[in-house]
Amino acid sequence: TSRPAKVDIASVSRGIEATHVSFTVQGESNLQGSPLILEVRDVRWEFLGGTMTSQGVRADLSRPPHAFTVLARAVDLAKVLSLEQQKGLEGSGLLDGTFPVTVSSGGISIKDGVLESRPPGGVILYHASSETSKALTDVNASMKLVLQALNNFHYNVLQVESQYGEDGILHLKARLEGRNPDMKQSPPIHFNLTVQENVPALLKSL
Repeated sequence: TSRPAKVDIASVSRGIEATHVSFTVQGESNLQGSPLILEVRDVRWEFLGGTMTSQGVRADLSRPPHAFTVLARAVDLAKVLSLEQQKGLEGSGLLDGTFPVTVSSGGISIKDGVLESRPPGGVILYHASSETSKALTDVNASMKLVLQALNNFHYNVLQVESQYGEDGILHLKARLEGRNPDMKQSPPIHFNLTVQENVPALLKSL
């Protein structure tokens, strides 16, 4: 292309919908055996209630890997939690984050991604079924206190670190700090949680 072309896409969905996708793209090649140089800039889309942006990348397609950074702004925690399809789990709050992305011949990976809650935080509500509560407390008696706290947990810190491999496995490490105002005698509570998710399988289920 002699100059960048503007691309607008109304909606893209593979289980989770991205809307109002826009970017510019420009390609360079003499079509005589030289590699194609592709430049994608000013990428933006709406996702899970928030906005994702990237300055983009200039890449020689014959020489991977290619790296770029995606910035997340005002992602809705309620929409994120709905992906887990966990009955009784709700939440509120906005998240901002940064995701360093690498595209190689083997696929897409993310190293040291992070999401953090915006001040003043938000609320997480988890109303476990009686069967779930019994199963958890039978294994560990201290889970009763955890479930009580999560019944109306007001957090001021929510931080999630992420690693995503080319095999499609997403590793999340979350830190949650706050308290349940209904538990008058309880001090502030800190949760540390690790989650592993097969993203292709999750998208298929959605």
